[in-house]
Amino acid sequence: MSSIILYVRLEEVILNFKQGYRKCLVLYYGWLVKNDKGEPSRDAVRIASSVKDGIVIVNAFTSQPKLVNLSPHVLQLMRRGGNKIIAYISTGWCSKPLSDVMSSVEDCITLGVDGFFLDEVASLRYYSNEFLYYAEVYDFIKYLNPNLLVILNPGVGVIDEDIMQVADILSLENQWRRFVSSSIWRHRYDAGRFMGLSTSVSNVGEAIAATEEAWSLGIGLHYSTYQYIKLEEWFEEYISGICRRF
Repeated sequence: MSSIILYVRLEEVILNFKQGYRKCLVLYYGWLVKNDKGEPSRDAVRIASSVKDGIVIVNAFTSQPKLVNLSPHVLQLMRRGGNKIIAYISTGWCSKPLSDVMSSVEDCITLGVDGFFLDEVASLRYYSNEFLYYAEVYDFIKYLNPNLLVILNPGVGVIDEDIMQVADILSLENQWRRFVSSSIWRHRYDAGRFMGLSTSVSNVGEAIAATEEAWSLGIGLHYSTYQYIKLEEWFEEYISGICRRF
């Protein structure tokens, strides 16, 4: 794919984000099904009941045993609130063969996901081997469905602007504050192009404050939690608290 085509596609995404870049975000690596019939787990119900018109990042499959985590029952439940369901895929800092990544993409598309969270992303510069790796993945996803969202997660605060050509959203993980203070190019993009995470958060007040701070600094997507594999007991209060800020 040429850089011109990438630019046009990303411009379309930017325009959509400018309509409202503050959205509820949830990143959850736990089980959404409670059995091999695909019935929603308690946590799936909690997420679906609390999050509306948000972005929910989850594993498409469980492990040991391997089950479809995004079962038809779970997807139907999650989508009642207008949420976009994003599937997690590891890339191993470019060590994972492209064929394996693309196979995972196809498996997830079959389930009916709305996009992909590509984790363990290597830092890249324009037309480096790393750039070409993610450009090929991005191109493949958009070829299959141009409406699918692609989130890249290098999880660092200092990164070259070139990554924005192969990502609809850039995830900075816990380094979002460092990114805000060090980036000389972030102001060229709408806040909806950036995502931050705050982990080891111990209470709902701290969780809400971190998300509000991220929004105020131009990070349009942010999620606070103690750890990704469980929902905190204050999850509903947190989501309700940040939704009131919309």
